[in-house]
Formats: sequence, structure tokens, C-alpha cells
Amino acid sequence: MTTWLWTRCRRELSHTAWLKAQRRSLTSLPPDGRFDILFLGRDEFSCSVLKQLHAANDVWQSITLVTHPDHRTGRRGNRLSISPLKLLGHELNLAVETIPLAKSEFKEWVPPAPFTSSSDGPKPQSNHLLVTASFGRILRKGQLDLFSPGRRLNVHPSLLPHYRGPAPIQRALLNGEKETGVCVIEMLKIKAGAVDSGDIWASEQTQITAGATFSQLRDVLGKQGGDLLVPALRQMLRSKVEAKPQEVHEELKVAPMITAADSFVDPRLQTADQIVRIYLSLRFHRPDQNQDTGGTLLQLHQPAVLLFHGSPINPLSSGLRTTGTTTTANTQKPPMGFGIYDRKGTNCLIIGCRDETYLGIRSVKQENRVLLDAREWWNGINAGDRPIRMSNLT
Repeated sequence: MTTWLWTRCRRELSHTAWLKAQRRSLTSLPPDGRFDILFLGRDEFSCSVLKQLHAANDVWQSITLVTHPDHRTGRRGNRLSISPLKLLGHELNLAVETIPLAKSEFKEWVPPAPFTSSSDGPKPQSNHLLVTASFGRILRKGQLDLFSPGRRLNVHPSLLPHYRGPAPIQRALLNGEKETGVCVIEMLKIKAGAVDSGDIWASEQTQITAGATFSQLRDVLGKQGGDLLVPALRQMLRSKVEAKPQEVHEELKVAPMITAADSFVDPRLQTADQIVRIYLSLRFHRPDQNQDTGGTLLQLHQPAVLLFHGSPINPLSSGLRTTGTTTTANTQKPPMGFGIYDRKGTNCLIIGCRDETYLGIRSVKQENRVLLDAREWWNGINAGDRPIRMSNLT
């Protein structure tokens, strides 16, 4: 075991021992026996968790929501983006608070009553519970100290310790994982350990179905996270559950934030399957993008892995067969990095990719143009029956 890993293990194990000692010192819950919950979230994942929590009114006596403020999006700021959690909160008649838009100002944000501290300093109440789910901000020490150890939880959509970070669902899909899951973990202060490295209160595994998109998997894991959180809280109320340290792995799979570069594809460097995985995992955020021979940005929509049968130079008019994200056809094979429109077979744009794999594209959107099906776009560039380069070689 490397020196840095052993040092981290000792730090995390030491913190675990401290947490256990702190939990033993917790005062008992009030006679009502239910939590006052401060729930921090933002997107549809957190909405799914909240729905399950809200339905279990035997574990809470109040729920206060905290989410991101409304903000303008689009090139001209002509669209108003509203947090899905805020909309759901209003439907459920829950109190909704918003944080400052700027991350620098969030450091000074103070939770609403009754979760604020007194002038004498933080005095956590045993029935105050903090829950975060896809919140997108890191809480500072003073904010966490308003809640007792064992009363600050995060619902994280991965099988920790793998895929710690802000994009666990996207990274699992990008990497072609066959399974993932959800963990309810203890939130640690930044200096106490790595992000998402707290003890695990509950966890559950789930299979990733073939062709699953980010949105589909997010909704499945959100409901699973809520289903996992509620019984964990019931066990907490009965003092019959104890968190366990995360396993130590020498090589961890991580989940860094998604950037614009993640959505760019180059068929010379990526296989058709890799490009389809980019589409399935990131199209919720932004479509796959590629540059054609003229340097024009081209968005690829509805890609499928294309499998060839029979002679590659004799197109058949029998059409195509689609199974999940795989299409079988018989037509001309374009060279790697080139594309050609299949007029008589699949009726899609076929792109030659790395390792002699092929991608079928149903529709494309050229930069500053409307979305077109592959035939309309191909006819518009007057390419005829000759392959064209689909990425710059410089």
C-alpha cells in the first residue's frame, strides 16, 4: 500500500472513531420522535428522493427545502431556469429557501430557522437532520456544525467509494459500467477527508440496463435513494443502525465535473460504442458535437452502433434492423474519420470510427442551423455519394 493511501486510511479511520464517540453522546430524541429536516437539493434526482421522504411522515415533523435561485440561461438570457426541487416544494406546500447564486457568497449563507445557531455558538438539536441530494455545493464547517454528527446525511448515486464527485451517474455511463447504486453517507467537513468519503449508513446496488440514458438512470437511482433513506431514518429513530466506514481501494473510479470537452467526439480516437455512450450520458446536458471538414460544429443526434453483414460494397435495399442502440445493415463502409449517407439501406449518415467500428446517425444539427434528418443535411451540403471527412486532422 502506498504511503499516501496509508496516510489517508489512518485519517479516515481516526475520523470514524471520533464520529462513533460523538454519536454515543447524542441526546435522545424528543417525545414526538420525529425529525425536523433541512433538505438541500436541486434537480430531478433530489426530487425523487424528496417524494419518498415526504410520503414517510412517520419520520419527520417538518421539512424545509433549500435550493438554487432562478437564473437566466441561453445565449441571450431569454430563458428562466427554475430549480425542479423548488417547483416540487411548492406542490407539496413545503417552505422553500434559496441560496445565493454566486459560490463565493454561499460561504456566508446561513440556514433558515430553526436550524440557525444562537449568539453563543452552534447548539445542534438532536432532532435536527440535514439531508443533501444532488445539491451541487460543498457545505463549510460552520454550516455542518449546526447539526450533530450522525445527523448530516448525503444521498449519493454511486457505490462508494467509487465515483466520488459531482457526476457519478454520467461517469458510470461513460465508462460502460454494468451496475451502480446509491449510498446514504455521513457528510464530512472538508478537512476531515475527501469529498463523499464519509461513513455509509445504507447502500443498495442496481443494474444498468442496456441503452439506459442519464435521465432514465437518474430517476431510477433517485427513487432508490429515497427508498433507502427512509428506512435508514426509521432505524436512526430506534437507535438500531450504525454507519460503516467506506472500503479502501487503491485505485478509485472518480466522477469529476462534466465539461464541454466531454461532449466532443472524434471518430478517429473513439469507437462507435464510446460515442453512443457519450450521447446516452450527456445529451441531457449538451448534444454530442463533431467538426466536419470545414470546421463547422456539427451536433450528432440519435446515434447507433452499426454492424455490417455481407459485402460492404453492395448496398442492399432491405433496410435496417434496430435492437437497443445497435443497427445492422449492409452498405458501403466509409474510412475511419469519414462519413457517407446510406441512401438505399439504413437511410442514415454512416461514420467510420476507431477499431473498424461504425456509427449510424439519424439526424444532425449544424452550427446556427435547425435540426435536420441525415438525408436533408446530406443533400444540403451536395456531397453526392462520396465520403466526406467528419473531423479535422490538424
